[in-house]
Amino acid sequence: MNSCQNRLTVTDPLISQIAPSQSGVVGSPLWSYQQGLRGGWMPTDPRSALGTCGPSTGPIFDGTYDTWMTGGAGAGDIAAAQTAQYPYPPVSLNGAPVPVAQLPVYTPTGTIATLPAPTYTNVKGSPVPAPGNGWFNANDNTPAPTTIPGCAYPDPWDALTAAVPAGCGAGAAAADPVITPPPAAARR
Repeated sequence: MNSCQNRLTVTDPLISQIAPSQSGVVGSPLWSYQQGLRGGWMPTDPRSALGTCGPSTGPIFDGTYDTWMTGGAGAGDIAAAQTAQYPYPPVSLNGAPVPVAQLPVYTPTGTIATLPAPTYTNVKGSPVPAPGNGWFNANDNTPAPTTIPGCAYPDPWDALTAAVPAGCGAGAAAADPVITPPPAAARR
């Protein structure tokens, strides 16, 4: 309610006029103010709900983050059950015409793309020196992904019917993927 600034009552009828349901069922019940009124989870007067957003049950955020959330102990650790269930790279993809190992890949050996720092002038029109070089973390020096030399890649914007190029899959001069450590926290 707060984020919508009490405009939810105006937009709900508009949404129902723009995209009426063909089946008579509310397609997105959590976005429907009318459904919320019928279900009892929306206030009848949204102006009375100021400052009351938040969970009615469950954990309440006390302002303290766990260490793994801020780059401390446990950050970057992936549970073995997850890595076993979702291997990387995946073994197969739904709809892929060939096994994943034969699909074209990129190799992390390219030049890092760095945006130039903006240029400023002072009130006299003289240039002001830029405080940096456009790269936030000097320790982040992993090369960028790039094409494997000699591979003919399909057009990425129109590849639905393209033939899969041979010799550009995993193992074709491509470096193995690596899990990198989280960046160091910026000091303020």
